[in-house]
Amino acid sequence: MLTITPIYSGEVSEGEKLLKGEKIGRLGMHGDQYPYVIPLCYTYHDGAIYFHARKKGQKLDYIRNNNRVCFQVDKVNTLRTASSPCDYSLKYTSVILFGLAEEVQDFNEKAEVLDLLTAAFSNGQPTTPIEKHEIDNVAVIKISVDNMMVKVNTD
Repeated sequence: MLTITPIYSGEVSEGEKLLKGEKIGRLGMHGDQYPYVIPLCYTYHDGAIYFHARKKGQKLDYIRNNNRVCFQVDKVNTLRTASSPCDYSLKYTSVILFGLAEEVQDFNEKAEVLDLLTAAFSNGQPTTPIEKHEIDNVAVIKISVDNMMVKVNTD
């Protein structure tokens, strides 16, 4: 069950707008001895975060070992300066999600997500369809969101 936790003036609609509008987020995982956070390209689709990865690597090893993850996205809108640095302020929106990451097994779902990722980064340029062997050779990860926290500073 998805729990939405607004922080300050944040609302889920603002969080979802941010997730749909941005392309880069940070994935937090349980590492060997320390937390492991990496930036990655993603898409937000049907209330879940999706990204692709190589079929073998540290990111997938960590997810397979413990699939409880967090995902963070932010956008700085403006910086308000003042005569005193103590009066500086950022207008921003940030979202942090907590959920379970799992590798997508369904071929059609993988293909759809890869098409969404391609469309997000192609800047409206036409692209060739992704070939079956290319889809088979990549992992697509879905983060099913359990909790979303939204923070908005409009000061």
